[in-house]
Amino acid sequence: YEAISTRSLPLSPSFSLQAAFSSSTSPQSHTISEAISTEQSETLAVFGATGQTGRYVVKIALEELGWQVKALARTPSKLVIEHANLTVIEGDFSNSDAIRETVQGCSRVICCGGGPHSNTKYPKRFMSKFVREELWPAIKESKPKSMLFQAGTLSKVHRFPTFSQVVAAPMMGLWPMAKDNDAVLRYIHKNPLQSTGVVCTRPGWLSDGKGGSKVKASKFPNQLPIAFVDLARFNLEAVLDEKIFGKNPYVR
Repeated sequence: YEAISTRSLPLSPSFSLQAAFSSSTSPQSHTISEAISTEQSETLAVFGATGQTGRYVVKIALEELGWQVKALARTPSKLVIEHANLTVIEGDFSNSDAIRETVQGCSRVICCGGGPHSNTKYPKRFMSKFVREELWPAIKESKPKSMLFQAGTLSKVHRFPTFSQVVAAPMMGLWPMAKDNDAVLRYIHKNPLQSTGVVCTRPGWLSDGKGGSKVKASKFPNQLPIAFVDLARFNLEAVLDEKIFGKNPYVR
């Protein structure tokens, strides 16, 4: 739900349906260096790199962490950043070779892509087809240490529609996306990766604000807006946090 909610880490053999994490927000400025050592060298694959969260993931990984970044982009010119450590691979979510090339040689993977916010224009099974037919085979082949999938606060593993999905999601143009992300979470739950830790995050209301708040994994949905830049920092921390591998926390 890139723009209202969001999405990844490596999957552990046991994928829990519950996430019991603490949550807090801080008015103080927060930088990624507080949580991640810049001496830690990683190579990161990013899917959804030109989106509202993904562009910050790419920027922070390159400029604050000094990581190598490989980004898949259907239109590379939309990724308005140039860096010696950035490799842009042209392709979309149906291009098997480009997806495999993006993941190959990476130690971490973050997926924060998604389809349009529309009850009529969202492609059927857009993300679940991508994860099942393209991303999972590429990860099984390359075996990164971890993978983070950014879903949204309306997502859940069980098949029964929630009140929010039935009432709120259609009003916001998110009903098809919510159902699709449900299918992704169920697939990930049923198909754990033995060599890769995975976390599925469920952020809620997102905004293009200045940021500066510390957001954390939580067992409760978020009621206040989260800046895309703050969510990007959280994603980069979460993809390294083994304590939440195999879980699907909310973000607040």
